Amino acid sequence: MLARRLRCAVAVCDREHIVAAAGAGKGELLGAPLPPEIEPLLTRRKLYTAPASAAEREPLGSRYLLCAAPILVHGDIEGGVLLHGTLREAAPNAETVRAAATAAEFLARWMEE
Repeated sequence: MLARRLRCAVAVCDREHIVAAAGAGKGELLGAPLPPEIEPLLTRRKLYTAPASAAEREPLGSRYLLCAAPILVHGDIEGGVLLHGTLREAAPNAETVRAAATAAEFLARWMEE
């Protein structure tokens, strides 16, 4: 639903693997190990938004990371909500970033129960 609403691909990861994916490239990412470049972005405990310069974006499989929202449960990082796309796609706007953050917050609350 989120991927359709935002019109971009979405993945959810734990600290080691992609555990859910929707949108373009989901088959490639689902179950794949989390690239080592992504974990430091999540451990900062802040939203990550891709830079405007496509050359500086982090790879995620054959695609590129546009946004990463960490899932924090009781202060611990349990994973993240990742928006990914191609190098031709613009960096996500504020509404898209907020939607990723809201999804991460929802998952965190669900995991706390």
